[in-house]
Amino acid sequence: MDQFVAVQAKCGHALMIDCRTLLYDAIPFNDPNLAVLVINSGVKHELAGGQYTLRREACEAAARTLNVRSLRAIHEGRIDYGNNNYIVLGHI
Repeated sequence: MDQFVAVQAKCGHALMIDCRTLLYDAIPFNDPNLAVLVINSGVKHELAGGQYTLRREACEAAARTLNVRSLRAIHEGRIDYGNNNYIVLGHI
């Protein structure tokens, strides 16, 4: 994404990127009451195991249950939190 932003960035704007379609939009970001902090926590993460893998599997199972390609296609009104397969949707 670094190269994408380097080419598409616009001064005074944040860049909203849809990583599936690569569509993007420059969103004005010039409110003096807002700030962006970039912080290195120093924590090392391994995406191949642990909670990331479990969360991804839960999201994929929920998407299959709802017969959608991705949970991003689900609107809030369609979520039934009484079904255990949808518990993950509360996080997303």
